[in-house]
Amino acid sequence: HRVDRRQRQMCIRDRWQTTAKVMSKDSVLSLSGQGSLDGKNGPVGTLTVTGDRFLLADTDDLRAMVSPNIDIQLKDEAIDIGGKLAINEGHYHLNTLPSQAVDVSGDERIVSKGPENQLGGRPLNIEINLALDKSFTFKGLGFSTALGGNLRIKQKGDSAPQAYGSINLYDGLYKAYGQKLAVESGILIFQGPLDNPGLNITAVRETKDGTAGIRIGGYAQDIRSELFSNPAMSPTNTMAILVTGKAPSQMNQDDANQVANAATALGISQSA
Repeated sequence: HRVDRRQRQMCIRDRWQTTAKVMSKDSVLSLSGQGSLDGKNGPVGTLTVTGDRFLLADTDDLRAMVSPNIDIQLKDEAIDIGGKLAINEGHYHLNTLPSQAVDVSGDERIVSKGPENQLGGRPLNIEINLALDKSFTFKGLGFSTALGGNLRIKQKGDSAPQAYGSINLYDGLYKAYGQKLAVESGILIFQGPLDNPGLNITAVRETKDGTAGIRIGGYAQDIRSELFSNPAMSPTNTMAILVTGKAPSQMNQDDANQVANAATALGISQSA
């Protein structure tokens, strides 16, 4: 899409004032602010960013329509960013893991070259209330699901970002070993580190012999899995139906290998 930018800046003596608009299709993102040029570490003052269903990104992998109401306080000692951000609709397709998703050995130390979360020598303090509409969809890592919920995201200076709240999974499917499991219920619970939410996900497969499913709990960095079935079956039979749709007596060697691999990957014992 084409983006038009309109901007006006004004400086009167030691004061500054600015307004700007970014247009994307039928939506407008507005910025306005004013303040003083006499700050110890640069300009001080306030900025406000507002918009209603502004098309922020529109690619094959990411589409996001957002409604921000963000206040930015430029202070001598810090820059505070707060307010609300609603993601009204869109999608995110994760085709590959990001390059940062690499395990680090327990004895490895990472030394920072300097403060990263700073602007003009001032630390950034962020506290944003994020509202995610369930018309936003995610595809990746075997999942295809709509997401919705609310998070309070906080970051102070160079500290790790924190999140508090929950994200629900709606109308989800989980594809594993050539099978699609229906996500019966799913919620991600954030109580601190943004990259380590608590998990409460149930995925099931319906067959003529009954329902087999898996409950995924724990945390993103310490996943716990548990099988269940209705009517009650042994873990071996439950895993066989979940992965192949067949009872163990009906499986061939390829089926048995699939079941064994799935059990190993999920950390589930195949004891009867």
